[in-house]
Amino acid sequence: MKLKFKPSRVQARILAPRFMAPRLIALCLLVGPVAACSTGQAPSPTTDIPTDERFADLPEGGVYKVGKPYQVEGVWYYPSEDYSYVEEGIASWYGPDFHGKRTANGERYDMNSLTAAHPTLPLPSIVNVTNLDNGRQLKLRVNDRGPFKSKRIIDISRQGAQLLGFKEAGTARVRVEIDRAESIDIKNQYLARAPGELPKITASPRATVAAESLAPPTVVISGSQPSPQMSNPQQAGAKQAPALATKPSAPKPTQAKPAAPSQPTMVARAPMPAATPPPANPQPAVPGKAK
Repeated sequence: MKLKFKPSRVQARILAPRFMAPRLIALCLLVGPVAACSTGQAPSPTTDIPTDERFADLPEGGVYKVGKPYQVEGVWYYPSEDYSYVEEGIASWYGPDFHGKRTANGERYDMNSLTAAHPTLPLPSIVNVTNLDNGRQLKLRVNDRGPFKSKRIIDISRQGAQLLGFKEAGTARVRVEIDRAESIDIKNQYLARAPGELPKITASPRATVAAESLAPPTVVISGSQPSPQMSNPQQAGAKQAPALATKPSAPKPTQAKPAAPSQPTMVARAPMPAATPPPANPQPAVPGKAK
């Protein structure tokens, strides 16, 4: 027969610490590390990671560059940072003949990687390529220059051509659109690792001002000979201040007035004397009688 021990209230208060102590110790062992972790600072993702590991995904030898205008087979190409580029055209692919050779930005070409060549986009940049014949889409990294054939806008690696579905055909109609955000991000990564080719800003040229002494002008009055003192410019400049030459005012053109129509000339003549009429009955003169 077993007897059940039922402690009284006083005994329960005395025995309680003996039963609770192991549980409190175990709880402290569990909570302690959590509290310690909560008070500590998380490691910085940039300062605690070596620089070499941050750029481990970037290919070796590659630098960021845009490049100067260049000419191939009589056609000029003008590279630029065009982050709004969208174009449709013909795509081709290149493989074994260029595998392992240097690309335009210094990387080693790998035909099994997802890369491409473009005539003018910055190196490197990210583009989205869509095959317009089958609807397949692929994201590629541009790291080389080309193609230089008519109506071809992009040259894709062999792996990229396989995934886009035109490796056997050789070419395909595609739509190429640059990814602005990712292109700027990869540009900053390359520039952080190596400055590469940064835009060169040249100062505007400064104009040079040259001072030159001029001989004093010779004043010639119409109808007279020049003064002998003014014939030698050096002597004239040493003895007296240069005189200002006055330019004769150009005569103003005058318009000829039309001649008035000629009028007949009136000549004044003296008046003729009035004729005296003869007497009606002439009488013979009487001698000795006044008239």
